Amino acid sequence: GITIYPHDAATAEQLVKNAENVMQLAKTQGGNRYQFYVANVDQKIRQTKVLEKQLASAVDDNQLELAFQPQVNLVTGDVSGVEALVRWRHPERGLISPTEFIPLAERTGAIVAIGEWVLKASCNALSRWHEQGFTHLTISVNISANQLHQSDIVHTVRSLLEETRVPPQFLVLELTETAIMNNVDLAIRLLRQIKQLGVQLAIDDFGTGYSSLAYLKKMPMDEIKIDRSFVQDMLEDPDNGTIVDAIIQLGHSLNLSVIAEGTETLDQIRYLQECECDVAQGYYYSQPIPEDALLTLLTQQRGQIRNATQRAAQASHTLLNK
Repeated sequence: GITIYPHDAATAEQLVKNAENVMQLAKTQGGNRYQFYVANVDQKIRQTKVLEKQLASAVDDNQLELAFQPQVNLVTGDVSGVEALVRWRHPERGLISPTEFIPLAERTGAIVAIGEWVLKASCNALSRWHEQGFTHLTISVNISANQLHQSDIVHTVRSLLEETRVPPQFLVLELTETAIMNNVDLAIRLLRQIKQLGVQLAIDDFGTGYSSLAYLKKMPMDEIKIDRSFVQDMLEDPDNGTIVDAIIQLGHSLNLSVIAEGTETLDQIRYLQECECDVAQGYYYSQPIPEDALLTLLTQQRGQIRNATQRAAQASHTLLNK
């Protein structure tokens, strides 16, 4: 946060206050940046502080909701699971983008309460789907670094599984590489305790963090999720294509399932099938949708998704034969 004397303020106290305020603004915009103090920044800062206060009560005020993005098996074409994504429906502003409120929640600590709400709502949703006959479905839930290190995550997961009676193997907890690497020894210990509950574990956004293979083999993981930044450009950028293929081979060599995020085109699906990727997730199949829309997809459009995947597989087989 940067402020200039005497243009912005005449006293050291006010200058420091200005600099601290714009520093916080820079953090809410993703960090790794600087922000100069200007007059209209005050309004942004005030708006951010109001939003922080409102976010702190969003759980109690029932303003959060879930959207679900299907995950499709690239061999069978079946929807094998979904990822649960939190949405904040603000009473005045409507839906607020997660890219805006999640950084706020992480900075203020509200992410712990939000994360627990997401876990409970996800388990309840999965329980309903299993009761309706979709007993093969899994549900993936993101766990933040704050949740992992600042809450009793093992007790929370155990209690929710007992309360909702969800079979633990159908719950997948996703953690980013950076969340794990913040405190590797503690993370590995907690992950092993969670794994003992029967829950599946996944590394999200794989390839964008700083984890090493030495640590990866120590972690009790079940899945690797390839970051969308590699998937989206893998056909245009040979290096990204090589990285995607390498991650898939690495995952399989460690007996891990591999999920590709951000799939948007049939050509991407074909390439992933050629590389023997296990599961795909992205707009090619569906954007994140409400629960009722997901159930409609599962009951009415399963055949269409299976046929689309099988067509891609047949096309890939034809290309390989040529």
